Amino acid sequence: MRRQILINAILISGIVFGCALWVSLTVDTRLKAWQPYQWLTWPLALLVTGIGIWLSLPRPKREKDRDSEADWRMDSNYVVSNLPESGKNHTVNQTNQPTFSVGKMTRAFMNHLRPGAAGTPHPLAARRRLLDNVAQFWVQGVLKGSLHNGLLLTLGMEERPSDVGHPWTMVRQTPAYFDHLLPAGTTISEVFQRQKQSLFILGAPGGGKTTMLLELARELLVRAQQDDTQPIPVVLNLSAWAVQQPTLEEWLVTELHHKYYVDPQMARTWVEGDALLLLLDGLDEVPPMLRDACVHAINTFRNAHPVACAVASRLTAYETLPQPLQLQSAVLLQPLTPDQVDKYFARLGAGYSILRIMLQKDPVLQELAQSPLMLSMMTVAYWGTGPATLDLQSSLPFHRQHLFDTYIKRMFQQSTASNQPYTALSLIHI
Repeated sequence: MRRQILINAILISGIVFGCALWVSLTVDTRLKAWQPYQWLTWPLALLVTGIGIWLSLPRPKREKDRDSEADWRMDSNYVVSNLPESGKNHTVNQTNQPTFSVGKMTRAFMNHLRPGAAGTPHPLAARRRLLDNVAQFWVQGVLKGSLHNGLLLTLGMEERPSDVGHPWTMVRQTPAYFDHLLPAGTTISEVFQRQKQSLFILGAPGGGKTTMLLELARELLVRAQQDDTQPIPVVLNLSAWAVQQPTLEEWLVTELHHKYYVDPQMARTWVEGDALLLLLDGLDEVPPMLRDACVHAINTFRNAHPVACAVASRLTAYETLPQPLQLQSAVLLQPLTPDQVDKYFARLGAGYSILRIMLQKDPVLQELAQSPLMLSMMTVAYWGTGPATLDLQSSLPFHRQHLFDTYIKRMFQQSTASNQPYTALSLIHI
């Protein structure tokens, strides 16, 4: 700054000197002797001005000067480039890089300390916030809230490559690619990784599709939180796509902004840069006349963006569609076996001894317990008692209605009356 002030002073002094000398020589009779040299006035002024301009031009820094500057100096002529964005060690490169002054450096540094304070949020901070939001709502809220005492059943799975439109379907006609049951204890994460992170999860109503998808999300979130190079798992429901049926790119940007409060510019960057891992639930919740268009939108997006993806749907809602999802493979969730149900209640403790006895005697109740949703309702409805009023000869619809009625009554008993907008009787008959 001092050097610039000095240069400006030289320029101004030169101009003033030239003007003063010219005036003096023309009006002051005492300087008549200088008049023969009057023609030198403007050349001298131009020479001083030229020297000032030359001094103001930037010149390349000599190597010894560059080496001598080891410390940061808060000077407007000192520039830096490429402040670290990832929080890791970073080497400053002063050649062939965009530079900025100390004012811009200070603002960038403050933005690094406070992501989102000005302009687009810091990518790493935005990533961590999104991971936290997905984990808090879907894992801590929905998944753990649906598990009684935190117990997660390991469902059997049948691998069904025939249910997806893989481009090599006609070529890979080997036993390994035929529909087959997977070994007991196989986890959804193992299947997802083996199928190159491209999987379709099918099941019956209440068969555990969403729970299985969220179990997969939980493991993928842990990996993404430990390794910033991993894609970002996001759980979205396809029923929201049916509202306006946009391209999947536009829908993803909108959903990230509305559901997870992601900056639209950041969301678009992630979508276009294939930084997301899509966990799409509820294909069966899309209206029937729009399901084929939804499948087409997913296929079109993945043809342009081959990101990792898992989709969940009821089998009956998918079987009638004219075009298949273009994924690596599919799994069909299997009903719970009587042995799995008995071991589940045994782990829960003595409060379910009566229910265990009833299940052994009542084949209709056993059939109802094959559904993970119904089993979860039983754990709430029949704790400490059992379906004592049931007739062993009752039909399946009667058993199901009795379970619903008992479940609703028990839920009202567990909550305070002040928080309920409806009566238990009105809910039973909805």
